[in-house]
Amino acid sequence: MQLRKDYILNRWSYISGARAKRPHNYQSTTDNNEAHPKNCPFCSGKEHLTPKEIGRVEKIKGKWLVRWLPNKYPALVPTKPQKEISNNQFFQAYSSFGVQEVIIETPDKRQMVDLSVEHISIILKVYNHRIEELSRIKGIEYVMVFKNRRKGAGASIVHSHSQVIATGKMPALIEQEVLAFNQYNLCPYCDIIKAEQSGPRKVFEDEYFLAFTPYAPRFNYEIWIFPKAHMKKLCELTQEQYLSLAIMLKKVLKKLYDIKAPYCFYIQYAPKNKDFHWHLEILPRVNIKAGFELSGGDSIISVSPEEVAEFYKGIWSNC
Repeated sequence: MQLRKDYILNRWSYISGARAKRPHNYQSTTDNNEAHPKNCPFCSGKEHLTPKEIGRVEKIKGKWLVRWLPNKYPALVPTKPQKEISNNQFFQAYSSFGVQEVIIETPDKRQMVDLSVEHISIILKVYNHRIEELSRIKGIEYVMVFKNRRKGAGASIVHSHSQVIATGKMPALIEQEVLAFNQYNLCPYCDIIKAEQSGPRKVFEDEYFLAFTPYAPRFNYEIWIFPKAHMKKLCELTQEQYLSLAIMLKKVLKKLYDIKAPYCFYIQYAPKNKDFHWHLEILPRVNIKAGFELSGGDSIISVSPEEVAEFYKGIWSNC
């Protein structure tokens, strides 16, 4: 057993050295037989069942490949920039200003793991497009792009999709990470990448990206993908780099598909006028945070990141 600190945050994880929990022990029992509903509103031909689309990518004229539209049930409303409602010692409140969208990743029943590398790279470009477009709205502080896959990770619709939430308030985690990041004279993640390149947690590496399991994860089988060059946002990627990222992401998702693991992934990037090293974090939701985590904030991890790296590389042949 080890108690490990996050690279830059004051966040801690208890790592068990035991190999009692192998990936096959975590196979989902509730999501195995996902039924794609007959009247799925996200399928091609059902466009009339969704709000009016904002945009699309077409493969051929009139046939969409990816489309994005307003969330039908938003928690945030794009009416006026965030406005203070009350502010005193104990009671602070603001108007719920923001924009919520859904990115429908495919016109058919395939999941992201089933898509071609080229198709996944287009989805990644759409992520960047929505971040850049929504960031221009007056009052928007940050645009979160994330994907929930399977019911166990919070997905309410089986059809492959991602979500976008642009908020008038900087998310607390981003604020904490940027603050911690700026305590260093140089980018700490650039140094972390160099250290992990030759370490036991490295999973995949190519000319542009490094995928590794973090030293002090919050979730079992957590894995991060970083551009090796210092980049603040996705908009700095070239076409070749988008394809490279798509290849690496598809490899990770294939391993999670094999054990039927629910997962979330999201992109973290530099807020306006700030420096940061953008990256993608993939969080399998195979363990439920219970009393210890909820009451104290630290995590208990039953499979070490070093063993998880072996799983992603395919060394565990019985999984």
